Amino acid sequence: MVKICYNYLLMSDLLNKYLVEAEEDAKLDVFTVKDVQSKLPAIKHKWGGRLIRAKKKLGMLYDAREELIDELMIKAKEQSHYKVSESTLQKTITKTNTIKEADKQIKEYKLIIDFLERTEKVFSSMTFDIKNLTEVMKLETM
Repeated sequence: MVKICYNYLLMSDLLNKYLVEAEEDAKLDVFTVKDVQSKLPAIKHKWGGRLIRAKKKLGMLYDAREELIDELMIKAKEQSHYKVSESTLQKTITKTNTIKEADKQIKEYKLIIDFLERTEKVFSSMTFDIKNLTEVMKLETM
């Protein structure tokens, strides 16, 4: 049987870790422009990689959910004393705690992916922010 491990605390911790790290990576002021500018490609790569890994994990969770449903349907058919339609059986199985937990984990990973997509957009626009800040700094020195 396929086992989906779900730990809400771990998912929450991961999201909190990402929030803190994104805030740290996005700090930009007059004194850190050069440092941030030199690190920006690596920062974009880090967040892009996390997004891809999260999307891959989401795909694996969907696959595991489908395997669970298939296994539970086979088990229910073997243990059943009477014949039940496939659709009725599937509806009943999707209401089990095992599938609900899988759905909850999928929902959490969708939230993480949404956060990562937004974070990636922020770092993509930082190039313009750095350029604008540099222009302001040039104007101030004139």
